[in-house]
Amino acid sequence: MTRKHFATVRVMKNGRITIPSDIRELEGIEEGNYVQISVEKIEKLNDASRRVGVPNNMASRSQESE
Repeated sequence: MTRKHFATVRVMKNGRITIPSDIRELEGIEEGNYVQISVEKIEKLNDASRRVGVPNNMASRSQESE
């Protein structure tokens, strides 16, 4: 079973992004691992999609794909 995870993150200096910790823990992602990403620029972050308690207004949601 392949799992897909979706997160809205802010691009930092030199194009760096942070994978939310819950996704890193769930998938066992550690420094030096390779991951596949898909990128879509958003113009405005919808307040309803923000997750409470995540720094820098980052939002995340996980979803399983069959």
